[in-house]
Amino acid sequence: MIEVVTLFKNDNHERFLRAFNEAVRVERGEAIDWKRISEAYRERRIKQKGFFATSPTVDSIMLPEPYAAGIVSKIAKDLNVPRVDVFFQQHKLWEFALSVDGLTRIKFSVAPEAWEEPNPRWQEFYVDTPRDLAEIWEVPVERIEKYMVHWQTIEVWEPTLEMMVDSYALKGEKAYSTDQYGYGQQEQGFDFIRALGGELPWKGKEFWLPAFRT
Repeated sequence: MIEVVTLFKNDNHERFLRAFNEAVRVERGEAIDWKRISEAYRERRIKQKGFFATSPTVDSIMLPEPYAAGIVSKIAKDLNVPRVDVFFQQHKLWEFALSVDGLTRIKFSVAPEAWEEPNPRWQEFYVDTPRDLAEIWEVPVERIEKYMVHWQTIEVWEPTLEMMVDSYALKGEKAYSTDQYGYGQQEQGFDFIRALGGELPWKGKEFWLPAFRT
């Protein structure tokens, strides 16, 4: 399972909401429904759920696949702002891609060696450039550079299974003392989002998207 949280570097939230609504209308043919329709969602009748949050300099959204790609691309294009997609992969690791003007500028994975074959989402090699990220996103490099560290996959003995299993050399350590999660935990990506000035979208406002039509 892959979940993606998308961050937009933006401090004009009303403008963002207009772009967001327009992108959904163009991509899905209907407007966003900001009301809670839990029964309809549970019955899988008409809507798909997403989440949205704002902070002083960042808007963040989580959209259900396969809605996300077209919607977030249109928002970033209309606003002409940088965007970061944070990928939570297979409950094991996190990765991110920074895009500017529709072009990917930075790609990073905490454990690129976890993929036996190239991840189809990544058409280029991973790039480790915290200073470029800090400059484009306008945050101090000291705030984010310790997240851009490879976890270093190793094998350790698991006594309960009586076999060697994959683990990480840095597992248990934290990038920063104020973090909630450490290296080797997929949820460290949440701390990375906060370091970029974003809020976790599911702690913000829930919305509903038009369902696919057959």
